[in-house]
Amino acid sequence: MRKQLLYQKVAGQLSSLIDSGQYAVGDKLPDERQMASDFGVSRGVIRQAKRALQAQGRIENLLGHGTFVSAKSLKAWLPSIGEIELTEARAVFEAEIAALAALQITEDVIAELESYLDIMSGTERSLLTPEEADKAFHYAIAKATKNDTITMMMESLWDMRLEPARSHGNHQSICDPDFNERINEHRAILDSLKKRDSNGARHAMRTHCEQVKLKLSGNSLAAAE
Repeated sequence: MRKQLLYQKVAGQLSSLIDSGQYAVGDKLPDERQMASDFGVSRGVIRQAKRALQAQGRIENLLGHGTFVSAKSLKAWLPSIGEIELTEARAVFEAEIAALAALQITEDVIAELESYLDIMSGTERSLLTPEEADKAFHYAIAKATKNDTITMMMESLWDMRLEPARSHGNHQSICDPDFNERINEHRAILDSLKKRDSNGARHAMRTHCEQVKLKLSGNSLAAAE
């Protein structure tokens, strides 16, 4: 098995342990040596798996203290809703998140967002896939608000977007053909955050979500014909 697939498998197993409650919110994960022994892999694979889960917002590394579960999966109660309805909610919710984040975002978070955008555009090699970097980009903006409730609500929105196979496929079908346009939309969001432009960040995020909604609507019409 290739190394990348192995770390993905371990990340999935660890995520399942979190979903099941074996590792609850706030729990500290075992050290890398212990986890490597538990999963029967190298410490390097464990580090890769942890990075992937950290980008998804599932775990958080606290310098000098270890790695902790940051948010429990909300899959059990996620409602079944349409992609367009969900994207409308994102347009309202994430636009205000971006506006709030612009007022208090730090240079470290700006650099983190730049890195995610480079991964999405393919100019930076990473263990994260472009889609994982996309989620990490939006999640980092939510975390920049320093509001745990906002962060948890963002997690639920993205779980609803990514969990159903039908929704995931539809989002991929609109993202792949319009790759450069999607990158430009994210760049506009980041540029406004860099300027600490609250209104600009709100507008850029809403524009991005509205573009996604338009493409989803076009796909739905095409499928109905």
